Amino acid sequence: AAASGSPSPPASDATAGGLALALAGDDGRPAKVPRLEGKGKGKGKDLGKSRHGSPYVWNVGYRDLVWTPEMQQKKETDISKENALAWALYKAVEMHGAQVVTLSQLGSDFKVAELKKDPHFKNWRLLDILREYEDVFELTPDAKAAGGMIVRLQPGAEAALPDAETRAEQVSDEALMLPERIDNPRTMVEKVQALRIELLHALHRRGGKCAIQELGQEPRLQEKKKLLHQAKKLADWVKVFPNNFIFSDSNQGLVVEIASTDVKDTRMIDKAIGRNEDKEMSRGSAGSKGG
Repeated sequence: AAASGSPSPPASDATAGGLALALAGDDGRPAKVPRLEGKGKGKGKDLGKSRHGSPYVWNVGYRDLVWTPEMQQKKETDISKENALAWALYKAVEMHGAQVVTLSQLGSDFKVAELKKDPHFKNWRLLDILREYEDVFELTPDAKAAGGMIVRLQPGAEAALPDAETRAEQVSDEALMLPERIDNPRTMVEKVQALRIELLHALHRRGGKCAIQELGQEPRLQEKKKLLHQAKKLADWVKVFPNNFIFSDSNQGLVVEIASTDVKDTRMIDKAIGRNEDKEMSRGSAGSKGG
């Protein structure tokens, strides 16, 4: 008697397919597949097809022999995950600029940590993954930490990444709207503007919205904030640009969201660094002397 209820078809059953080949007759036709042990003891009634068109037989599985479309799809999905992690690791190293990057720092990167949670990488060490891309990453022992590793990018690393050409063509419209970074700001206005732009890039990397404390973990953002030599918190600097950023409260605390990527207006920077007040004081002094 058949088991009660209709079981959900499994993704694939290559074992049954292989067994059919092994039992094939002299004329090359597959012999009847023996019923597999299990709860259900039906007669192999056809329960429909997979989304790829492979017929499914209860207690036997899909009739794909040796290699199923489901297996092919899983392989392609796994490759896509691996490529995404390789790019995330590359971006994480690049984010540190000329600074030394350790293996532990890479592991704590927002995007790397997010992708690494996937069960596909459960048995993979980060070091082993990096070694799979020797044309992208250069690994050297860390003299300051026993067993530690320093990670650098190889010359031409980006071109050696998987799907490099395809990804270059798939730059999103949002990314194109981001203002160009100021790598070496000189004046105080340029330094604040550089921080403003870096905030936009950091938020974009996190989907356009994240908690303020997460933003503070971005290496490039930390670097730009150090240039200002002021006691202001990161949240205070974000509030200087109400046209660019929106604040809201959530369970995560204070959350920042991109409102606009337009950074042409810099008048609020003058006000933030006290330049307007200094000018007023200078004018007042000049007026009193002239009187």
